[in-house]
Amino acid sequence: MAGAVLTHAPAGFFMNWFGKLPAGTEGYEYHLLVTALAAVVVIKGSGALSVDRTLRTLRARLDRVGAKVGGQQVDEGADLG
Repeated sequence: MAGAVLTHAPAGFFMNWFGKLPAGTEGYEYHLLVTALAAVVVIKGSGALSVDRTLRTLRARLDRVGAKVGGQQVDEGADLG
């Protein structure tokens, strides 16, 4: 973040939203936003819509129900040969 501030500080805080400034004269607003959003994900996690949570929930359901093959309950470690 320090590199972004040092590089873009002369241009100010805000980005060149409307393209009226010459190229390379954008502020550090975007870099600050991305850093803040990444920190939130690191601290709080990605939430209820995350892929890892979905996989964990699906795995827990499969473990509770157990595997069924041909309509019969199959115990863990059974040879399905």
